[in-house]
Amino acid sequence: MQLAQNGQLSRPAQTGISSARPLVVIPLQLTRTVTQRCMHMLSRLVSIVLLCVACCIDVADSTAATPSSRSSDNHIRRLDDLSALWSFYKQTYIQSGRVVSLDENNITTSEGQGYAMLRAVWSNDRATFNSVWAWTKQHLQVREDKLFAWKWKGAVLDKNSATDADTDIALALILAARRFDHPAFEQESLAIIDSIWNQEIVHIDSRAYVVAGNWARYENYPTIHIAYLAPYAYEIFASIDSHHPWSQVIEASYAILHWLYDEEALPVPPELIYLDPRTEKLSVRHPITGASSSFSYDAFPIFWRVALDAAWFGRSEGPLRQKMLGFFQHEWTAHGIFFDRYSLKGLPLSSSEGLPLYATVHALAFQEQHDLARLLSDKKLAPLEAVAVGGKRVPYYFQNWLWFGQALTLSQTRHYEEFLGFLRPFDVVGFSEHFPWELFAVTALLYLIARWHPVLKFAFLLCGFSLCLRYLHWRLFYTLNVLETGGLFISVALWAAELYAFSTVVLLCIQVGVGWRRQPVCPPERSQGVVPSVDVFIPIYSESCEILEKTLIGASAMEYPRKRIYVLDDSHREEVCRLAERFGATYIKGPRRHAKAGNLNHALTQTDGELVVVFDTDHIPVTTFLAETVPFFADPKMGFVQTPHHFYNQDIFQRALVAGPRIPNEQDLFNHGIQGGRQGWQGAFFVGSGAVFRRSAIIGLNGFNLMSITEDIHTSQHLHARGWKSAFVDKNLAVGLTAENLASYIVQRRRWMLGCLQIFFKDNPLLCRGLSLRHRLGYFASLYYFFFPVARVVFWVTPLSRYESDRPVMGRSTARSTP
Repeated sequence: MQLAQNGQLSRPAQTGISSARPLVVIPLQLTRTVTQRCMHMLSRLVSIVLLCVACCIDVADSTAATPSSRSSDNHIRRLDDLSALWSFYKQTYIQSGRVVSLDENNITTSEGQGYAMLRAVWSNDRATFNSVWAWTKQHLQVREDKLFAWKWKGAVLDKNSATDADTDIALALILAARRFDHPAFEQESLAIIDSIWNQEIVHIDSRAYVVAGNWARYENYPTIHIAYLAPYAYEIFASIDSHHPWSQVIEASYAILHWLYDEEALPVPPELIYLDPRTEKLSVRHPITGASSSFSYDAFPIFWRVALDAAWFGRSEGPLRQKMLGFFQHEWTAHGIFFDRYSLKGLPLSSSEGLPLYATVHALAFQEQHDLARLLSDKKLAPLEAVAVGGKRVPYYFQNWLWFGQALTLSQTRHYEEFLGFLRPFDVVGFSEHFPWELFAVTALLYLIARWHPVLKFAFLLCGFSLCLRYLHWRLFYTLNVLETGGLFISVALWAAELYAFSTVVLLCIQVGVGWRRQPVCPPERSQGVVPSVDVFIPIYSESCEILEKTLIGASAMEYPRKRIYVLDDSHREEVCRLAERFGATYIKGPRRHAKAGNLNHALTQTDGELVVVFDTDHIPVTTFLAETVPFFADPKMGFVQTPHHFYNQDIFQRALVAGPRIPNEQDLFNHGIQGGRQGWQGAFFVGSGAVFRRSAIIGLNGFNLMSITEDIHTSQHLHARGWKSAFVDKNLAVGLTAENLASYIVQRRRWMLGCLQIFFKDNPLLCRGLSLRHRLGYFASLYYFFFPVARVVFWVTPLSRYESDRPVMGRSTARSTP
C-alpha cells in the first residue's frame, strides 16, 4: 500500500481484474486518535476498578477482620501474656538472682531457683539466667558434691538436696548452653548430672529409681516423689552423658506410673511412694509406719512433666496419659472444679481450688484431650492469667506453673535440637492469617502499573497509606507494653519513631506530588535586546587554590556579554588574590563574620549587578549556565533560579561499594527528584550553590539570612514569603565535589542538620507569614527530615515489644503448701 497525497491509504491497481471492489480508506490521524482514546478509556476503567477493589478490600478488612478477631491473634496475645508473666515475676520475686517466696515467709528454695533458670532460658533472657545461676552456685551449691541445698534464708537452713530442683537446674544449664551458645554451661551441668546419678538414684538390677533427695538413698524404704519424675530431662541427660544409662531411669519412671494407674488403679497419684530395695516392690503406704500421703500440691507437676515428655519425644504412652486424665475429665463434668487436695480414692479433702492443678492438667490434656484442654483454658486459665498479667501478685508456685503450662501449649518449652528448629520462632501461620494479603496484592499490582496514569498512582498511594495506617493502628492499640517498668516509654518511643517514618513519606508526597510525568520548565519570552548585568560570586574560605582555579576557568568561559566575576575571600590569602587577578576577577576581602552568608552580604554592598550568581568554590559551571538560567528573569516576579548539584567525584557510598557510576550519587534523589517535584508548584529552594538571584529580591530581605548556618533554605523561605517565585532548571549546569570521606560527610551533614533545626525551632515555616499552605508544608518537610537520627537511634536500641494493654483484672490466687 502507498500513502496518497491527501493522507489516505490507497492500494495499487490490480491487473487482470476488470472491476475491483472499492477499498474503504481510513485517515491515519483518525486511527491514531481513536486508538489513543480507547487506551485512555481502558486505562481509566482499569484504574477505577482497581481503586474500588482496593477500597472495598480495605473496608472489609477493617470491619470484618479487625486484629482482635483473627484466629492467629489469640496465639499472639498469649505469647505476649507469657512474656508479661515472666517480666512481672522477675520484678516481683527475683532479687539480685535470688527467688524469694513472698508467700512462704520469704524463703528461697532450690526448686524456685531451678524454675527461674528454666523460665529464663525459654524466655531468651540471658541476663536473668546468669544472675540466678550465679546466686544459686554461690549460696546453694555448698555441699561436698555438686547438688544444691534445698532451703535458704539468710543462710542455708537445710543442706539436703531435692531431686526435682537438681534435675531442673541441670536441664536448664544444658538448654542455656544450646540457646546462648555457651558450652561452659554444659560442662557445669555434667558435674551436676554425675552427682544426681550417684546421690539421688537407687540402682536395682537393670532399673534406676529416682528418689526424693540425697537423704532418701539411706532410708530403709527410700522415698520417691511422684512429681519429681522427669523422663524428658533424663533423655536430654543421655544426649550429653555417655557414662550413665539414663534409659534405665526413663524405664523406671514409667514403670512407677504404670504401677500406680494400672496395678493399683488409683484415680490420682499420691505425693509420695516407697521403694523396698530388697524386693523392688513399691508401696503407697510406708512399710513400717503405715503412713500414706494424699494427692495435693507436691504431686501436681507430674502431669506437666509427662506432657512435656510427650511433646518432646512422643513416647507411645497414650493409654497411660488417658488414664492420668480420666479422673479430671470426670471431676470437671461432675463439679466444674478441681480441688487442691484429694484422697487416693478421689474424694475431695478440701474446699479450696487447686489453681496450679488447672495449669498442669491442661498441659497434659493439650496433648491428649483437646476438649478438656479448651474448657480448662476458657473457664479457668484465661481468668487466672488475666489476674497475673493485670499486675496482681500471685504465689510464686502458682505463677510458675501457670507460666510453664502456657509455655508448653505455645511450643515455647524447647530443647533446641528440634529438626529445622531455627524456623520455630517465626509464626508463619499466624503471620499469614494476620497479614492483609488482598490489600497488599492490590498495592503491589498498582505499584507495577502506577506510572501508566495519575489515577493509578493515586490508587497505589491510597492502598499503601492504608496498609501503613492499619499497621500503626495495630501497634498503638494492641502492642504497647504497660506492664514493665519503663515499658510504656520504650514502646511508645518505638511507635513514635515508626509514625515519624510514615509521616516523612506523607510529607515527601506533598513535596513532589503525585501527578503525571513532569514537563521541562521553560523560561518566558524575553524582550529582544534586554540583557541584565550579572555578578558571579565565588566565596572561599579554606579551600585550596587548585580547586578555585577550576571554578574560575569555568566561570570565565560562561557565554554571557555582561558578567563580572568576584572572588569573596574570607581567608584573606595573597595567593587567592593573585589567582583572581590572573583570571580578571575582582578580589573582595570577606568580613570574617557570619560565615558564608556574611561574606555574600558584604559582597552585595560592593557590587551592583541586576542578577547575582552564587557558586561554591568547588562548583564549576558549564559555558551555557547563564544562557539557561537568566531568561527566566523575564518574569518580573522571579526571585531566583536554582540548578541541581552534580558531582564529578564518587561519594562515600559509591566508593565503599566499589560501584562508581553504576549506582546514582546519594544526593541525586534530592537534587533531581525532590527539587524537580517542588518545581511543579514553584517550591524549589536555594541549596547554597548553582543559583541565580534577582538583586532586588535579596536586597528586600536585607541580604542573605544570618539567623541559621544554613542560610540557603532560610533565605528561600523568606523570598517565597515575600511573594517571589522560584524556578528549578533540571539540567546539570555545574559540577562540584561531594564529601570524599566519612569525616567530611559527617561534618557536612551535621552542619545541614543543625542549621535546619535552628530554623525549625526559631522560625518555623508553619508560622511564617506570607507563605502559602503548600510552601509551609514543603519547607516544614525539609526541616522535619533532620529529626531522622532520633528515630534511627530508637530503632537501633529498642527491642520490639508487643504487649496488649487493656487486660481485665479478676480471679483469685492461692499459695502452695510448704514442703
